[in-house]
Amino acid sequence: KSGNDAASVLALFSSDSIEEFADLMNNEAYSIGATNSHFVNAHGLYNDDHYTTAYDLALMAKAALSNQSFREISACTYYEIPPTNLTGDIRYLWQNNELISEASDYYYSYCTGGKTGYTDEAGGALVSWASFNDMELICVVMNTQPKNNIFADSIKLYNYMFYNYYRDNLLEN
Repeated sequence: KSGNDAASVLALFSSDSIEEFADLMNNEAYSIGATNSHFVNAHGLYNDDHYTTAYDLALMAKAALSNQSFREISACTYYEIPPTNLTGDIRYLWQNNELISEASDYYYSYCTGGKTGYTDEAGGALVSWASFNDMELICVVMNTQPKNNIFADSIKLYNYMFYNYYRDNLLEN
């Protein structure tokens, strides 16, 4: 569901090798201030030399959110692949971010998108964003067990921030 194979194909489409693409990822991360990350592949599966931090993931999400197409794609709960010459059936792809799925017990109406992740080594992870009262927040939850705690933990963090903090102009022109 995460499209690890597609990530590798896109990496090879946009560069000469996975290693070259990882170098491009590292350069881009560094340019936005994500200096505690290092990538060796396009898909994020475990490698001793592939790592990041919650802060760096938040910086990457902030940069990605400046792209309207990214916002729209990450807000989709599912996508229908129409029939092709190889299959006559419609195929459905479902988003794993339960915060944006109205059918989920973890649905959070303020959440507007995000991406889940899980590996045995890293546990559950979720980078998401939510908007309420003229405030947009990015939440990063990592290394949760069981993996569904990513949703409950994110909701707790969002609620704490939304209901205990507000935006204010300190200086008026």
